[in-house]
Amino acid sequence: MTGDDPVQVPPALALDAAAPTHAPPRDGDTATDDAPTAAGDPRVAQPLSGIVVLDLSRYLPGPLTARILADLGARVIKIEEPRMGDPVRQAPPVRGDTSSLAALLLGGVESLAIDLTTDLGRDALEQLMGEADVLLESFRPGTMARFGLDPAALRQRHPHLVICSISGWGQDGPTRTRAGHDLSYQAIAGTLAAGPAGAMPAVPTADVVGAWSAATSILAALVRRAQRTEDGVVRADPPSTTVEASAAPAADAPRGDGVWIDASLLDAAAHAAITAWAAEADQAHAVGDPLPLTGALPGYNLYRTADDGHVALAVLEPRFWTRFCQQVERPDLIPRSFSRDPVVRDKVARIIAGRTRSAWATFFAAHDLPGAP
Repeated sequence: MTGDDPVQVPPALALDAAAPTHAPPRDGDTATDDAPTAAGDPRVAQPLSGIVVLDLSRYLPGPLTARILADLGARVIKIEEPRMGDPVRQAPPVRGDTSSLAALLLGGVESLAIDLTTDLGRDALEQLMGEADVLLESFRPGTMARFGLDPAALRQRHPHLVICSISGWGQDGPTRTRAGHDLSYQAIAGTLAAGPAGAMPAVPTADVVGAWSAATSILAALVRRAQRTEDGVVRADPPSTTVEASAAPAADAPRGDGVWIDASLLDAAAHAAITAWAAEADQAHAVGDPLPLTGALPGYNLYRTADDGHVALAVLEPRFWTRFCQQVERPDLIPRSFSRDPVVRDKVARIIAGRTRSAWATFFAAHDLPGAP
């Protein structure tokens, strides 16, 4: 099917409707959030044109995964609970009746309200899955099975379907059904230990990296499925791809080679901490100890300026550090680029404190140095 093909929903589904209190449409109705999206830009090549994604997920990781796929040209149909919809629609800040986060995540995404606790709702989803390419969900492990939608069984009924299950702790193991959020995944993965002790992270790393990881896995699964020959064999040497190539299978291609992806946010957070884990090979570090990329090096740090602003100095490579030292007339510091001695950082701090934030912005641009206010 193509991105323009209609997805058929049983008209009787409307009989089971419960009017939502905000953006999600009534059962059986569809609506498209109209925030800007690259998928609607005719100047941008759409590699996922023809791919249909059903998104059952909620909050941040799943909807961000779906948005990434939508921006690559996929048609995303968000399946929402009829009464409240995805809670992300009420995530603060809310202006009027629109959450700013929801506006960013759901732009260009179609919304369909289906009650999965009813037979009608599950039948409707089954029909949609028969035509879709990807099913994305973020329930706790076991919840889909309670709906009668166990992913292992879905693979039997819809062998072409790429199913991606995003969960906090993964689909198996002793903590699989444990409650969690980004902060708890980061705590266990070690990403919080790489920053100042007791400081809140500026970014929900597990959620964001988890979304990109899930999207990457889905893309890999679609590529694998597209490599099938007519007799169902996967080629060992995949064909070269171009921007015009579509991940959608040919209309007469056999329907199969779907996969079930276990996308754990804990795993994603652990991958995000790769530089912190690498630093442990040098020596053991206490929580909050500055690491090479979190403040230990004099040329890669945040410094206060003369007007109480801050600049990010990122002269990590020796050639940039050397140029910086030469331009500030401190050639004596050139051999100390990778020193972790606090005395060296203090010397650089005094240099930066001698000029204003805007003066340093001009300086970095004039000398082609990686630094920014």
